[in-house]
Formats: sequence, C-alpha cells, structure tokens
Amino acid sequence: MVSGTSSYTRRHTSVLRQRAIKQARSGDVARLAGVSRATVSAVVNGNKYVSDELRERVEQAIAQLGYRPDGIARSLKSSRTATIGLVIPSIESHFWAPVVRGAEAVLAESGFRLVLANTDEEGARAEIALEALLEHRVDGVLIAPPAGSLRRHYAAYLASGRPLICIERKVEGVEADYVGVDGRAGGFAAASHLLGLGRKRLGLLSLPLDVSASRERLEGVRAALHAADLTLGDEQIAIGQFSEREGFAAAQRLLARRPRPDALIVAGLRMTIGAFAAVRAAGLRIPDDVALVGYDETPWAAVLTPPLTVVRQPARDLGRIAAEMLLRRLRGEADAGPQTTILQPELLVRGSCGSTQAPDSWAI
Repeated sequence: MVSGTSSYTRRHTSVLRQRAIKQARSGDVARLAGVSRATVSAVVNGNKYVSDELRERVEQAIAQLGYRPDGIARSLKSSRTATIGLVIPSIESHFWAPVVRGAEAVLAESGFRLVLANTDEEGARAEIALEALLEHRVDGVLIAPPAGSLRRHYAAYLASGRPLICIERKVEGVEADYVGVDGRAGGFAAASHLLGLGRKRLGLLSLPLDVSASRERLEGVRAALHAADLTLGDEQIAIGQFSEREGFAAAQRLLARRPRPDALIVAGLRMTIGAFAAVRAAGLRIPDDVALVGYDETPWAAVLTPPLTVVRQPARDLGRIAAEMLLRRLRGEADAGPQTTILQPELLVRGSCGSTQAPDSWAI
C-alpha cells in the first residue's frame, strides 16, 4: 500500500513538472510571432502604439501557446496591480449590490480586478479595510463611507497618494472625488407628493444624521414643508439605524404621538420594511390611515400589498460612474482637485402613498 502511494506521488509530481516546463513564456510568444519580447509586453499591456499587424500576430501566438502573463512580475515592474478596492457598508444590501455590479462591469472591461470589503457601518472597520487594501497594493479605492466615519480613519490611505472615490456619502475633512445622488431632491419629491395628496402631518424616519445623505434627505423634506407653510419639528423625526428592527421601533415611536402622523417617509431601505410592519402591527391601514413612502427600489417593493412608493436612486449608475472616475484618475486624465458628480433620484409612485398618479416633476 505504501509503495503504491509513493509511485502515484512520483508520477503526479512528474506530470506537474512537465506542465511547468511546457508553460509558455513571453520569449516563446516572441519567437512564434517573429517579434521582440518588448513588443509582446506592449501588446499584453495594451500599448496603443503597436501596429494592428503586429498586435494580431502576437495575439495569435498567445492563443496558440496558451500564454498567461505573470501578474506579480508585471506589478513589480509597473508599481500597478490592476486591482481596485471597493468598500461598502453591507454586502447583503439590495442597494449596494447593484453599486458593486456597476463598478465591476466597468473595471473588468478595463482589465482591473475588484477586491470587496464590508464595514457593517463602522468607521473603525473602514480604517482596517483601507489598511488591508494598502497592504495588497491596490491601485485605488471606491468607498461608501460608513456612519461615524472620521478623517483619521482615512489618514493612512490618503497619505499613500492613491486615488479615493467616495460613493453616495461624504466625510468631513476628506478631500476626494465624489459620486452621489441629490438627497435633498429625493426628500423634497417624497414630501411634496404626500402634501399634494392632502397629507399634512408628516413623520420622517431618518438614518443617522452623521451620514451626509441622511442630512440631505432631511433638508429636502423640510424644504417641501416650508414651501407649504408647514414645519417639521423634532418630535416628527425618529432616528434609527440600518435595520428592520430599528425601522419598526422608530415607526412605533412616531405612530404613538398625538396627533398621529398621516404619512411616513422612511429614508432607508431596511428601515422601510420595519416601518411597513409597524403600521400593520398598530392595526392601521396603508394608505388609508397612514401613507408610506420608502427609499430605494427593490424587487419586492412592487409586490407588497399595497405596492410600495419609493424614491429610487440609480445604484448601478453610482458604481459605474465612480469606477469611470477612478480610471480617469489612474490614467492622468482627470482635472486637478476633487471632482463631484451628482445624479438625480426618481419618485416611483405606487399604492402605499394613496395615489398611483405619478407627478410630472418636482423641483426645489
């Protein structure tokens, strides 16, 4: 039994050695294509100054030999690793998943790999993630800053000089390119629509106000009420965290007030689920007793009873545009100084607000 195992091991090792010997190298490609190794390197690295005729010969030789470039050697020579870090609050979120897909599609098309990190909305975990990405020598980072992020969490990464793109949220004191959604416009649209339907006692379930997007949504709701000669007092606002449980508890607090709100705006996706359940648990009907507008589109929003009106953010576009912005930085094509791109949200009107009639437009 022992000798049989040893014989198998020797044969297996011999096969591996033969495969290693036969593995094509750049010199093999150069000889087959009749070009220099420098030309092979130029084709592999996408040098645009290689003629179409030479490029075709090299690519045919690569395909014939099954040549695979040594990524480690290339990164040592170029100081680039063709990897990008993406740091998001939750990999389970229906909102952040399409952000990842949008970024990944752009980066893959340009030959970059994506390294994903999750913070669970903790600033300290963002710092740890950035330090780990630095150790892996990523070429740049896309990040959705978690709640409670401070400039010190980004100090080491910013000192490295690598590009940083913030997505949907900003961090005070951190100068970085930014791609976001107009949160003020989203809050304004939701509140204006409810006011137009005759709702007067609005309540807001907000995410933590140390998140820039949350503050913008609150500003938008207040602006809409101000335009209607109404106010949004502190007693009409309930702050929750990023969970269904928090949404349920925050909605319960507002629904217990007298007079009770006749409409709720929920500025977070997972909190919306909890708020929906809280209204039902209180024995109230949506939208007859309490109208409801949530934030962010999901596959289940349209199949609830009643279907959920939401402020939709262009999540996939956020990821795509952020990745494109980062690639321009790496290519030296971006202007000096932080760049900002702001996308517009869309109000998707369904039955939970008491109307299926979509507004023509909302402008602040």
